Amino acid sequence: MSQGFLLPERTTDAQLELWWYMDTDEGSARVYDKLHVFLQSPPGQDISAHFQKDNTWPRNSWQRLQLNVSNLSWWANAPIWMVITATTDVSLPTSFFVDDLSFVPLCTVYAPPPGPTTTTSPWATVISPLPTPTPSPHPSN
Repeated sequence: MSQGFLLPERTTDAQLELWWYMDTDEGSARVYDKLHVFLQSPPGQDISAHFQKDNTWPRNSWQRLQLNVSNLSWWANAPIWMVITATTDVSLPTSFFVDDLSFVPLCTVYAPPPGPTTTTSPWATVISPLPTPTPSPHPSN
């Protein structure tokens, strides 16, 4: 199962949360059946780790999975896919269920680089200094 969406500009990280449930007849000592959750770019390149749950985890009760995914800035403002896969062997039945999924992108806020600042006012007028008056010659009497 997969869902595509567009990451917002300036996305750096994301938080993924879901609830999962497993019903199985497998034993809990050895891994036979797996549930994977991960992110992919559209050409099929994995852009996050595969978060795995399997038949050795708690069964017959809903479990919350919270994931922090980092280093997503390369895919900011681009489409990505959230992928959920389940694989089982052919021996004993196992069913995985997923519900209440949320994906929250975390974005940086743009701040201009520090530097000199200039304050201008629309009503300010620069007045040049007045010229110094020079005495004019007076006619002699």
